[in-house]
Amino acid sequence: MMGCKVGRWVFLETTLFSEFDLVEIGDRAALNLGATIQTHLFEDRVMKSDRLRIGPECSIANMAVVLYGTEMQRGSSLGALSVLMKGEVLPPFSRWAGIPTRPVEASTAGHGHRQNCRDGGRGLEAFAIGEIAVAG
Repeated sequence: MMGCKVGRWVFLETTLFSEFDLVEIGDRAALNLGATIQTHLFEDRVMKSDRLRIGPECSIANMAVVLYGTEMQRGSSLGALSVLMKGEVLPPFSRWAGIPTRPVEASTAGHGHRQNCRDGGRGLEAFAIGEIAVAG
Protein backbone atom coordinates (compact mmCIF):
# COMPACT_ATOMS: atom_id res chain seq x y z
CA MET A 1 0.00 0.00 0.00
CA MET A 2 2.27 2.76 -1.33
CA GLY A 3 5.15 2.13 1.10
CA CYS A 4 3.08 1.25 4.18
CA LYS A 5 4.31 -1.91 5.93
CA VAL A 6 1.22 -4.08 6.39
CA GLY A 7 1.25 -7.47 8.10
CA ARG A 8 -0.77 -10.54 7.22
CA TRP A 9 -4.51 -10.91 7.86
CA VAL A 10 -5.01 -7.19 8.51
CA PHE A 11 -8.55 -5.77 8.42
CA LEU A 12 -8.22 -2.35 6.80
CA GLU A 13 -11.53 -0.47 6.48
CA THR A 14 -10.05 3.00 6.10
CA THR A 15 -8.10 4.99 3.55
CA LEU A 16 -7.40 7.94 5.86
CA PHE A 17 -3.60 7.84 5.90
CA SER A 18 -1.35 10.85 5.36
CA GLU A 19 2.19 9.51 4.68
CA PHE A 20 1.98 5.80 3.95
CA ASP A 21 5.71 5.19 4.23
CA LEU A 22 5.75 6.24 7.92
CA VAL A 23 3.22 3.58 9.00
CA GLU A 24 3.77 0.00 10.14
CA ILE A 25 0.79 -2.30 10.81
CA GLY A 26 1.35 -5.70 12.45
CA ASP A 27 -0.29 -9.05 11.68
CA ARG A 28 -4.00 -9.48 12.46
CA ALA A 29 -4.55 -5.81 13.30
CA ALA A 30 -7.93 -4.15 12.65
CA LEU A 31 -8.35 -0.55 11.49
CA ASN A 32 -12.07 0.10 11.38
CA LEU A 33 -14.25 2.46 9.37
CA GLY A 34 -13.04 6.05 9.35
CA ALA A 35 -9.97 5.48 11.52
CA THR A 36 -7.42 8.22 10.77
CA ILE A 37 -3.71 7.44 10.76
CA GLN A 38 -2.06 10.87 11.00
CA THR A 39 1.72 10.92 10.64
CA HIS A 40 2.13 14.72 10.51
CA LEU A 41 0.85 17.92 12.11
CA PHE A 42 1.55 21.61 11.64
CA GLU A 43 2.63 23.20 14.92
CA ASP A 44 3.51 26.90 14.99
CA ARG A 45 3.75 26.92 11.18
CA VAL A 46 6.26 24.03 11.23
CA MET A 47 5.39 20.68 9.71
CA LYS A 48 6.31 17.86 12.08
CA SER A 49 6.13 14.19 11.15
CA ASP A 50 7.23 10.86 12.58
CA ARG A 51 6.60 7.15 12.26
CA LEU A 52 3.85 5.29 14.03
CA ARG A 53 3.51 1.60 14.75
CA ILE A 54 0.32 -0.40 15.16
CA GLY A 55 1.39 -3.75 16.61
CA PRO A 56 0.07 -7.21 15.93
CA GLU A 57 -3.52 -7.96 17.03
CA CYS A 58 -4.27 -4.29 17.76
CA SER A 59 -7.68 -2.76 17.14
CA ILE A 60 -8.55 0.82 16.23
CA ALA A 61 -12.29 1.47 16.43
CA ASN A 62 -14.47 3.62 14.17
CA MET A 63 -13.47 7.26 13.67
CA ALA A 64 -10.50 7.07 16.09
CA VAL A 65 -7.38 9.12 15.36
CA VAL A 66 -3.80 7.90 15.84
CA LEU A 67 -1.20 10.68 15.78
CA TYR A 68 2.48 10.44 14.86
CA GLY A 69 5.22 9.16 17.15
CA THR A 70 2.92 6.62 18.80
CA GLU A 71 3.08 2.88 19.29
CA MET A 72 0.26 0.46 19.98
CA GLN A 73 1.86 -2.65 21.40
CA ARG A 74 0.53 -6.18 20.78
CA GLY A 75 -3.20 -6.57 21.41
CA SER A 76 -3.91 -3.01 22.57
CA SER A 77 -7.15 -1.38 21.46
CA LEU A 78 -8.32 2.18 20.91
CA GLY A 79 -12.04 2.94 21.32
CA ALA A 80 -14.32 4.72 18.87
CA LEU A 81 -13.97 8.51 18.49
CA SER A 82 -10.74 8.48 20.53
CA VAL A 83 -7.47 10.35 19.91
CA LEU A 84 -4.11 8.74 20.63
CA MET A 85 -1.86 11.76 21.24
CA LYS A 86 1.64 12.05 19.79
CA GLY A 87 4.39 10.22 21.62
CA GLU A 88 2.12 7.88 23.57
CA VAL A 89 2.70 4.12 23.87
CA LEU A 90 -0.19 1.75 24.65
CA PRO A 91 0.94 -1.29 26.68
CA PRO A 92 0.23 -4.82 25.43
CA PHE A 93 -3.38 -6.06 25.70
CA SER A 94 -4.66 -2.79 27.19
CA ARG A 95 -7.83 -0.88 26.26
CA TRP A 96 -7.97 2.90 25.83
CA ALA A 97 -10.69 5.43 24.95
CA GLY A 98 -11.46 9.13 25.00
CA ILE A 99 -9.96 12.46 23.97
CA PRO A 100 -7.20 12.29 25.01
CA THR A 101 -7.09 8.56 25.61
CA ARG A 102 -7.35 7.07 29.07
CA PRO A 103 -7.29 3.41 30.14
CA VAL A 104 -10.64 1.65 30.37
CA GLU A 105 -11.70 -1.23 32.55
CA ALA A 106 -14.59 -3.65 32.48
CA SER A 107 -17.45 -2.74 34.83
CA THR A 108 -18.56 -5.17 37.51
CA ALA A 109 -22.13 -5.20 36.19
CA GLY A 110 -21.75 -8.08 33.76
CA HIS A 111 -24.21 -8.90 31.00
CA GLY A 112 -23.38 -12.59 30.73
CA HIS A 113 -20.16 -14.27 29.74
CA ARG A 114 -18.63 -14.31 26.29
CA GLN A 115 -15.74 -16.40 25.09
CA ASN A 116 -12.76 -14.89 23.35
CA CYS A 117 -9.37 -16.54 22.99
CA ARG A 118 -7.35 -13.75 24.66
CA ASP A 119 -9.48 -11.63 26.97
CA GLY A 120 -12.20 -13.82 28.45
CA GLY A 121 -14.81 -12.32 26.18
CA ARG A 122 -14.49 -8.73 27.39
CA GLY A 123 -13.01 -7.25 24.22
CA LEU A 124 -14.69 -5.19 21.53
CA GLU A 125 -18.04 -6.82 22.34
CA ALA A 126 -17.93 -4.99 25.67
CA PHE A 127 -17.33 -1.65 23.90
CA ALA A 128 -20.33 -2.31 21.68
CA ILE A 129 -22.77 -2.96 24.53
CA GLY A 130 -21.45 -0.31 26.93
CA GLU A 131 -19.84 -2.58 29.54
CA ILE A 132 -16.60 -0.65 29.59
CA ALA A 133 -16.26 2.49 31.66
CA VAL A 134 -13.42 4.98 31.52
CA ALA A 135 -11.16 4.69 34.54
CA GLY A 136 -10.34 7.78 36.50
